[in-house]
Amino acid sequence: MPRRGITTMSIPAPATDPLQTLLTAFHEAGHAVMAHLCGRRLTQVEIDGDRHRSGSCTFLQHDPDPEEAVDSLVPGVHLERELLCLCAGMVCEQILCDEEPCSGADFDEHSRDIGQAIHLALQVVGRCDRVLPYLEAVHEHVRELMQRHWQAVEALAAELLAHRRLPGFRVHRLVTSVISR
Repeated sequence: MPRRGITTMSIPAPATDPLQTLLTAFHEAGHAVMAHLCGRRLTQVEIDGDRHRSGSCTFLQHDPDPEEAVDSLVPGVHLERELLCLCAGMVCEQILCDEEPCSGADFDEHSRDIGQAIHLALQVVGRCDRVLPYLEAVHEHVRELMQRHWQAVEALAAELLAHRRLPGFRVHRLVTSVISR
């Protein structure tokens, strides 16, 4: 039976300096573009936050039909898609910073994303000794997808910097238009 609900991927603590705001925009844009590629229905993406988070990407939680994927490199298995969405934020920050750790990166947030990724990876591979090699492969897969669709990430990050919060239909329209060029 498909699961229904809302999932939010977020970065804690409000971004106050320009570098952190830029990283948050690319982080959330990465989550959103990957969710779009995986056939997820986004409800909102924002870089405004409160004392608990500086940004979030919210989408409806469901077990999508493999036919809903926008990119042929997206796997059909739900947990694997969830893992791609989770890792996309960190990968986009890495791409933005030319693969080096960004001086403004929120390492607390990264550790939470990594903890969730380990939990999901263990569910997929079933053994602790297989988690790290699997996550390395997922990371490379996410990097390939994000580089392939980098123009969509940049366009969405620019819109987030300009408007701070975007409803899902605008994100969908923007990402679809950039990807279809």
